Amino acid sequence: MDQACNTPDDGVPLRVLFESGERIHTQADSLLLGPGSKGEGELKRGCETLLKCLRLVEVLGLFSPNEDKDDIVTGDIRYLLVPYYLADLMQRRVDGDRKEHVRLSRLHLSAFVRSCDRLGLLPEGDREAISREKPADLQTRRTEKIARFKRQRAAEAKLQELAGLRERRLRSSQAGAQGPAEGGDDNSTLAEEECDDEERELWFLKIGLALAKALDLLDSLQREEELLTASRDDGGNLREEYQKAVMDERLAKAERQHREMAASAAAGRGGDRRHVSLIGRDAIEGRRSGGGGGASVGPLSSRLGHAQHLSQHRCPHQIFGPASLMGKTAAGERDRLVSQVFQPSHLLPKYSIEQAGLMEMRMMERWQADQRAAMEDAAAKGDKKAQKALRGNTEGSDDDEDDDDDDAVMKARAWDDWKDEHRRGEGNSRLTPCG
Repeated sequence: MDQACNTPDDGVPLRVLFESGERIHTQADSLLLGPGSKGEGELKRGCETLLKCLRLVEVLGLFSPNEDKDDIVTGDIRYLLVPYYLADLMQRRVDGDRKEHVRLSRLHLSAFVRSCDRLGLLPEGDREAISREKPADLQTRRTEKIARFKRQRAAEAKLQELAGLRERRLRSSQAGAQGPAEGGDDNSTLAEEECDDEERELWFLKIGLALAKALDLLDSLQREEELLTASRDDGGNLREEYQKAVMDERLAKAERQHREMAASAAAGRGGDRRHVSLIGRDAIEGRRSGGGGGASVGPLSSRLGHAQHLSQHRCPHQIFGPASLMGKTAAGERDRLVSQVFQPSHLLPKYSIEQAGLMEMRMMERWQADQRAAMEDAAAKGDKKAQKALRGNTEGSDDDEDDDDDDAVMKARAWDDWKDEHRRGEGNSRLTPCG
């Protein structure tokens, strides 16, 4: 299709829009999310880009209802993933109306699954799952999830294999371009056909991988939408029982984080104990710390400054989960008491068992180096007694044991010689009956 007709009103080509949205979707897992954060801005920009791309695909009519997957042009297969990318980015957003984000994400995911089903890309088991009128039992859902997970792993392995094959072919073509060409037209035509088949397989594998993730995501988004609907009354206010459930969930999360931090500290990886209580308070108040395992508390000049530093704890806090629904944070005596539980009752070790072993090994190496230096000094001075003493310290009592062994051998040999010269019983004739 002509590049000019693939360009929207703002002059950005369709392929550029798709690649920009795909790049943001690939980086979505590493974005730091939160209201007003840079990651949230990236998600919003990705949603806007993919929404433009989706509208342009619909305007151009790239996919006809009467065609199957074999009729689609190779360069247009990638645009089947636009609704999935848009839905995945939208459900990650934490700003604005969460219920609206979930609803729109479900709509785009459903459109993606329907288009794949129409083109014959949806597996038979998944087709039965989405057409089921009543919810399936736990065993059936578990079996379906396992089957999707296996397909997902197989698709990922195949994608890695194709990526390696394409890289090897690229290196081979670059090396062949430097040498003489033989049968140029036939070889180039064959290579183009192979590349076209590989590209089609590559995009169909990506679509299959996205389908497996989309079906699981649809299920979780449906449950979240039901929870969001049930959590508010007719006036749009949060129900009291739901607020209690949210607080219980946060308390459980705080306890779990306290246990993890205590275990990490016991293993020699912990930080400041006060940081543990701050993490618990973050969990209760609906925030998530973006720092690592230890506290980011540096040396301060005064106790007041240290307390202020701990109260700020310099970690980017983001709203996660149900906290985005409440729009407020919990505070009070209860939170203060909860943040003080699960503290160590004793002084934690300064180093782990592995670190202690390394320290002993370094001490032994230093001692051996000192002994060798002393032996060299004694050898330079010609002090044999000092050399023998130092050799006994470094090598043990091997020389003494060798001397003892030599004495025992000489004594045994002398005894054997004496027995050879004197017959058994000789010299005891008076004690015999015939003597």
